[in-house]
Amino acid sequence: MLGPGGDDLVVVYKGIARETYSCAPECQPRNTLGDGKDYFADTLAQIGARSAAAAGGSNAAAATPAAAR
Repeated sequence: MLGPGGDDLVVVYKGIARETYSCAPECQPRNTLGDGKDYFADTLAQIGARSAAAAGGSNAAAATPAAAR
């Protein structure tokens, strides 16, 4: 089985857990099917928060966990 490919992708394995980064021009987390559960969930939460902030911030509070407010 092959993982994600491409000239701008970096895949990091920590034991059996996988993390994928898009490195064009700087490395940023990237959600890819097959990434570790915790990494995937954390990255997805960050993507949601950034999208909410870019949409005007009206949904930013809803995207932030209650413990962080």
